[in-house]
Amino acid sequence: AKPDRRAEALEVHPLFEDTMVAVVPPDHPWASRPFVDAADFDGVALIVFEPYDPARVPALPLPIPPDARPARIVPTPVVTELAVEMVLASRGIALLPAWPMRPYVEAGRVATVAITDEPERRIWSTATRRSPSPPIAGFVGLLRAHIASA
Repeated sequence: AKPDRRAEALEVHPLFEDTMVAVVPPDHPWASRPFVDAADFDGVALIVFEPYDPARVPALPLPIPPDARPARIVPTPVVTELAVEMVLASRGIALLPAWPMRPYVEAGRVATVAITDEPERRIWSTATRRSPSPPIAGFVGLLRAHIASA
């Protein structure tokens, strides 16, 4: 495959590191655990955001241990509140980034659990055209400052 020349016009700005977590109700047996491993996912319904498509070639890997065997995968629209409500309605365990779960955890609505004892780190970034205009560069700076203070 040829490299996409349009990508050369972009500049990536790393914002922060995060991990994916298992999201469960506060009274779930996993809620008090420091992490879960592959065997814990056996027979579990996983709630994932729609972009995960097992028919895609190549399929994106789920953020669970490779030998985990969930019972089913429940794709949902990319709406955090919907995934949280599905967890609270006992529709499954959600796999979501840790950062948007913070307010729900702080409010006691859900608990999050690390996926394995060495969770995979992800770097969240934003992209702009190279040499962005002052308003765009200012926005990226504000975004970084806001995230740093969160």
